Amino acid sequence: MPAHEYNLRVDIRENLEYIFTLIDLHINGPKVYAKRKGSHIDPLPAIPCSSIRSGDLESVRKNLQTYIYLVLNRLKFNELAEKFARIITPSDQIITFDYDLILEKSLRSLDKWYPLDGYVGVNNFEKDSDRRDLESQGKSSKIQIHKMHGSINWRIPEPRSLERLHGINEVMIVMDDWENNSFHFDDLLERRPDKTEQPYVGSHAPEWILPSFVKPFKEKEIFQVWQSAMGYMSNTKDLVIIGYSFRPEDSNAFLLLSRLPQKCNILISA
Repeated sequence: MPAHEYNLRVDIRENLEYIFTLIDLHINGPKVYAKRKGSHIDPLPAIPCSSIRSGDLESVRKNLQTYIYLVLNRLKFNELAEKFARIITPSDQIITFDYDLILEKSLRSLDKWYPLDGYVGVNNFEKDSDRRDLESQGKSSKIQIHKMHGSINWRIPEPRSLERLHGINEVMIVMDDWENNSFHFDDLLERRPDKTEQPYVGSHAPEWILPSFVKPFKEKEIFQVWQSAMGYMSNTKDLVIIGYSFRPEDSNAFLLLSRLPQKCNILISA
């Protein structure tokens, strides 16, 4: 057999999906109870990672999540995204499985999109003053984006945080880019960005569904995104698929495609 030709993009992606799946199954998967009468033994995961504690796996998962966030947060404009943004109209429905902000920034540069009213299912801002600022400037989006797996600029308060104690339990739009001590979207807000002593202090955990065969839908906003997308897919007459590789772990995406009517024009572009 020919030797395996290493492809950095493909192999790392496949390995990440495998790692996330293994971690998720170990932490959140079914448990096996095996104990003798009168003894107490913690239940074991059905698919165990030998000699690795759940806490260690959670740390690995968090570190990988931080790595993905940092990589995606540094992505810049690209020519294809700008060309795509030019042909988008307010009557188009955009459904994306990407976490990054390239599409938003491309549409924003053409004055077609703003964070205010720009996302399906997610309308609240981390700072309510940011919403009021955009409203006072009349910067409301003409186009809404379905971000099916979440976004790097979305956040939900941690379970035992002060925000939760004050009753804040919703996905919010984050305008501050703590990695670069700037904003995710330039020239929108009157205020200055929040500053950190270090470029990234690990405090931002995006609200997203990570690349894994195990995809938990925990937040109501994510359900709203999928519900809206399924409604549009059920009634669409023309569907254009761009740059989607039909990954096997995206089983929910195939469910979404199954909602298409029998009479639908489909164009697939690599």
